[in-house]
Amino acid sequence: MTLPRIALVSAVVLAALLVCLGPHDPAPAATIPARELLNREQRLSGASYTFDRTTSEALAATRIERPSEDADSARLLASLRAAGFELRDVGVPDKKVFVVEKSGS
Repeated sequence: MTLPRIALVSAVVLAALLVCLGPHDPAPAATIPARELLNREQRLSGASYTFDRTTSEALAATRIERPSEDADSARLLASLRAAGFELRDVGVPDKKVFVVEKSGS
């Protein structure tokens, strides 16, 4: 083998080794912010949610156990309620619009 071929083979082997041994994405966190869970439910169901600044801060600060990737809307809302949030239907005809409030506020 000539020197350029040896260098090329060595570079390919080294690159493959670095890819295999390099850093990988860490496992997802065990909990997520309640706001992320609400956003996920909104994408899943198409419902609209509104809340005030205090509730927004509570949604960002409250951590909820990460649901499975195939969790349905009912499970996501149950997790949100278990974390102390209430959802009230606004009653807009032909739309799903809810007000989110922290329980006790």
